[in-house]
Amino acid sequence: YVLPVALVGWIWAAFNIYRTKRVDLGVVTFFFVLIASLCEQRYGFTRGVKLALCVSSVLVAGNYSLVIAFWQQIEKHLAKKKSMLWLNIFRCYCVSGMLFWVCVAAKSYVRGGAGFAGMK
Repeated sequence: YVLPVALVGWIWAAFNIYRTKRVDLGVVTFFFVLIASLCEQRYGFTRGVKLALCVSSVLVAGNYSLVIAFWQQIEKHLAKKKSMLWLNIFRCYCVSGMLFWVCVAAKSYVRGGAGFAGMK
């Protein structure tokens, strides 16, 4: 169920790299979610897929949390070019993105029974 969301995030990150000529870690983190999701479609919800979905979702959440952790510096830099409304929307987007991917990791962890014991 996260494949379309991860695909949009990956395309968006790739577009940002093309447009700004700067690194966007979303290209890497969303790629891991894409691979894990494709493996789930191919092999089913195995122990390895569960682990991959949990880890890759935490990586995406971590990527969003970087914006929150460094918000003061980011805000100072972007305030020169962007409106306060844009900055507030962007910060809300990053917080909600982080929370969404933490929930995906948690949901992946409890799917098929909590933990990894007893899975193939």
